[in-house]
Amino acid sequence: MRSIRTRHKNIKAKPGNKFRDRHDYNVPPKQVFAVHIKKMRYNKLVRDKIPDIIRGKGETPVTRIASDEEYSEKLKEKLVEEVKEYSENPSKEELADILEVIKAIQEHENISHQEIERIRKKKALERGGFKKRLILEETKKE
Repeated sequence: MRSIRTRHKNIKAKPGNKFRDRHDYNVPPKQVFAVHIKKMRYNKLVRDKIPDIIRGKGETPVTRIASDEEYSEKLKEKLVEEVKEYSENPSKEELADILEVIKAIQEHENISHQEIERIRKKKALERGGFKKRLILEETKKE
């Protein structure tokens, strides 16, 4: 004997036996099924058009607007997520996703592209870039 879960109660049914559903119709046990609403929890920052894309798939997105503080935190989380994705799948698309997050951080923190580029160039002059492909294996104190 198997249990069939309905909205009202568990019903014990033997194969071939019939029972009445909530509308008093005879329904064979093989045709009874539960309708489940599948929820996916994300609690993550998404691109602006993602809710529209989700609606286009027949699903209902539940969203909210982040506070400034939360937005800062979620941008950092998103940057880590995108770098991880690039690490797992190095592609132009993943690299573009990283740049999109960096652009959002710059806008949120009111940092111009020119300022970032100035700082980058200064560090490159002082410490170099990565063109030589140097790997530091160890240091020794003499």
